[in-house]
Amino acid sequence: MSTDGATLEQAKAAAKKVNAAWKFDLNLMKWAHPEVMGRPFTLRLVSDERMKQEDGAGTRATTSGGGNRINLRMSLLDTAQAHIDLTIAHELGHVQMHRAMGKSPHASSVPHYFSEGHGLMMNLYYAEYLHTDKEAGARTEIKVIMALAPEELEQILTDGNYYRVGTPAEQANKTFKMECVGVFFVEHLRTQKGIPDAVQRMGQVFEAIGSGLTYEQAFARVYGFSVKRAVSELVASFKRTATHPADRVQGTRYEAYVPAKK
Repeated sequence: MSTDGATLEQAKAAAKKVNAAWKFDLNLMKWAHPEVMGRPFTLRLVSDERMKQEDGAGTRATTSGGGNRINLRMSLLDTAQAHIDLTIAHELGHVQMHRAMGKSPHASSVPHYFSEGHGLMMNLYYAEYLHTDKEAGARTEIKVIMALAPEELEQILTDGNYYRVGTPAEQANKTFKMECVGVFFVEHLRTQKGIPDAVQRMGQVFEAIGSGLTYEQAFARVYGFSVKRAVSELVASFKRTATHPADRVQGTRYEAYVPAKK
């Protein structure tokens, strides 16, 4: 639906892309209760101007209504296929996350870096599925990871208000850093901690929260160690590699994108 003049052809094109990405995310995550995912949701096509007013300049899409609606910037329908498809897969990851947690009072205990890490993993896996070029994102993210000081990493992983402080420009920069840390945190679990199904286990964390556990309790049950331990080990890794930051991405998918030394 749209109140901003989307044509029937645009609505059909968007719905087709949403349906394809929804099926992909659903199959990737292997939810224990797929019936929870089955209820309808609203796709709202929004003009650039309205999106700017509601969510800020540069926002491509958002999820709202507790997993009942995604808001998609209409101009994305005129851009390259991969750009919009990956954005949709990301937002649908959020929709499925919200549905898995349901009305749990502990849903708000999920750190933003973890939920964004999950959404960005949907981007990454969908890019691989579509055989699209994902290098641009990886090359940008690795620059953040390699430049990040251990102290700031720890703040991102422990302070929920980290990205909410500062001027709008500073908040935007911090939000991007937080998102890069989120996806690297998951990649760290998957490769450096030896958990190949780390992404699918994220879904189990969301479902455990839906059953009444806090994020910390759910994480420990699903991964077998505490969030505190995971954070401390990653921070320790950043400290060890402070003078050779390329070492912190060894064994991860980011290793291929380490900038060449000049």
